[in-house]
Amino acid sequence: MTNSLNHSINLLVKHYSSLFTLPTLKRIMLYTLTLIMLDSVISCLVLELSISSIFLGIGIATTFFLIILLTDLFISKTFMENDVIFNFRRCLALSFFSNLVWSIPILIGSLFIAFFNSETVWIKLFLLGFCAALILRLIVFLTVSMKNHLLTSISAFFQPLICLFFTFLIWQIFMPLNILQTILFVGIAIPIIFAAAFSFIFVVDIVGKSSPLRFSAFSLFKAFMANWTEDLNEPLERIFERLGEEREVEVNILAFKGKDGYKAALVVPSFHPGPFKNVGSSPIPFFIQKAVSEKLKCPVAVAHGLFGHELDLASQRQNERVLNAILNSLPPKSFASEASPMIRVSEETASATCQIFGDCALLTLTLAPKTTEDFPKEIGEHISKSASKLDLSNFIVVNAHNSINSLEQSEEEFKLLKVAASRSLEEALRNKPKPLKVGAAKLNPAEYGVYEGMGPGGIVALAIEVNGQKCVYIVFDGNNMISGLREKILNGLKDFEIAEGEVMTSDTHVVNGVVLNKRGYHPVGEVMDHEKIIGMVKKVVSKAFKEMESVSAGWRTVKVPSVKVIGERQIEVMGIIAHKAARRAKKAALTIFPITGLALIGLLIVI
Repeated sequence: MTNSLNHSINLLVKHYSSLFTLPTLKRIMLYTLTLIMLDSVISCLVLELSISSIFLGIGIATTFFLIILLTDLFISKTFMENDVIFNFRRCLALSFFSNLVWSIPILIGSLFIAFFNSETVWIKLFLLGFCAALILRLIVFLTVSMKNHLLTSISAFFQPLICLFFTFLIWQIFMPLNILQTILFVGIAIPIIFAAAFSFIFVVDIVGKSSPLRFSAFSLFKAFMANWTEDLNEPLERIFERLGEEREVEVNILAFKGKDGYKAALVVPSFHPGPFKNVGSSPIPFFIQKAVSEKLKCPVAVAHGLFGHELDLASQRQNERVLNAILNSLPPKSFASEASPMIRVSEETASATCQIFGDCALLTLTLAPKTTEDFPKEIGEHISKSASKLDLSNFIVVNAHNSINSLEQSEEEFKLLKVAASRSLEEALRNKPKPLKVGAAKLNPAEYGVYEGMGPGGIVALAIEVNGQKCVYIVFDGNNMISGLREKILNGLKDFEIAEGEVMTSDTHVVNGVVLNKRGYHPVGEVMDHEKIIGMVKKVVSKAFKEMESVSAGWRTVKVPSVKVIGERQIEVMGIIAHKAARRAKKAALTIFPITGLALIGLLIVI
């Protein structure tokens, strides 16, 4: 089931890298002016090769540049006023791309004038380019803007029609045209353009409406674009709330109390921080860290539980419900002043650590240096049965989520993890509990942020000493870690005489959806200097050991009923819809637009 879900996520990620960022407003203006200048000067020179033609072309280009600027400003302030996407810069960017499409027939027409002295062909190609630009503008406005079809259609047609009017007004100076023929062509072409654009949208949109979720593929696309361009999470979260399902979610808390208050806390949510950026529970690790830290007045590490994207919370409203439940459960009521040493058991590629605080076991699981991504819930069920057989009523399981490479996890590796976890429980229970000491510290690297893969939760070190054995848990607020870095970090801590340790990530998804690469994010260490990272870890671990004192450990499992999550089935269907819609769009474009082009060419020939 996990592989199936990962496949669905991969279908979504596959199309993510096809996104692009627009240039700055100044650059768009420069590109637009250059393009128009090129078209105008060449068109004038082929009519008459002279210096005066160059100046005439520059004058015409300047006029059209001003028309484009003013019409885009007008569109952004009127028809597209308060639209999530189409501000002045994006309207102007669309104008540049549509004019780029328009300029190709113009330049081809100029060649016909230069070699065959055929002004008529130039005019017909100019009109064909006008139609192509209109189709592009209409489709983009209809599929991206949140406005209704009337306003989007006006916005698409307004500027090209004005440009067409002024072009023929200027052309009359050189050669009188049959205006009635032009009006007839435009009058017939516009319904054809509308038919082509709406046919394309219908053919693609039906992919979503005929799916089990029965919702518009373009509504999801528009909501995604609102988040991608303006960081607006509410449109996507509305969809997730509507399509999601209610589930009970758990949060496990392990807190350490010293003589003057709390020294540290480890929080492990049994739901997933996703799907990306600021949507749903993507930022929940930092929210939990901040809220619990403010309540207990101590450093807090938030690690990753066993569940995957099927338990992404649907919205900020659901985040608030979970945060309130966590805060209302604090502080823990039962404490134990003794713990077992940290035990590690390895089964081939699988590794598990276990440490028991009172009657609560803390386990960490990893396949590092092989890929350690989300684990199936069956592993948690297996550990629960093992703990029950050993008369252990409380346990917390952490997916270390600390290694990623090109290889996928296998069912055989999951089986090995189960064996390693069970054995680590058994061996930890054989050790007699001893008094424990705990220290903790947090570091927020100034050099690295979400673009480099570091979330706002920074790096937290939890140092523990039991009967002379020192161990450390290090948690990065990131989405996984580049393969091999974990081992470098643990090797770099040898000077601290640490017997055991584990490096983990929170799997925060605030780092997802902020860079355009294959994954859509950078794992910790992919674009960071490893020596700097190791130095930072040493610094925070050193501080944690300096803060160490005798403590008692308290634990609490918080259950929050009826929380809206996106759901496994919904994610799978959305992944399939995105993939199928992209494929359908390519096929539809290769069918609808050539037919439309032939129809318009035939109309030009007849008229």
